[in-house]
Amino acid sequence: MGNGNYELLDHTADVAILVRAKSLEELFVNTASAMFEIVADPHLDKQGQRVTASVAQSASGREELLVNWLNELLFLSASQEAVFRDFKIIGLDGSSLRAEAFGLPFSSCEMHIEIKAATFHELSISEEGEAWQAKVVFDV
Repeated sequence: MGNGNYELLDHTADVAILVRAKSLEELFVNTASAMFEIVADPHLDKQGQRVTASVAQSASGREELLVNWLNELLFLSASQEAVFRDFKIIGLDGSSLRAEAFGLPFSSCEMHIEIKAATFHELSISEEGEAWQAKVVFDV
């Protein structure tokens, strides 16, 4: 499991990941992609079974914005019964985000684990030169 942009970290009760990217936008996309890779694998990719959702979030800082983004995607996933696989950031700054999410219905996926929420526990976002990194712990 994993696309090279993240790694699973040892964590006692929850699921933790460390995500890497070349930009803040890519970090948000890679974190969302990692979260849904943990949740499910697509096994049927039939034409016409695509699900699309729009996301708009605001927050007081990058960390809160990342948690809001991930939790909104989890809410949309549950309400639309879909697993999102692709993400397009339309606008992102330190306190707001607009994006599109594209996915498949639950019936087209092999479900692995239910993530209840992204948490603030051990949450971090850091930038070193042109490399970005985020640590996120999910409540399962």
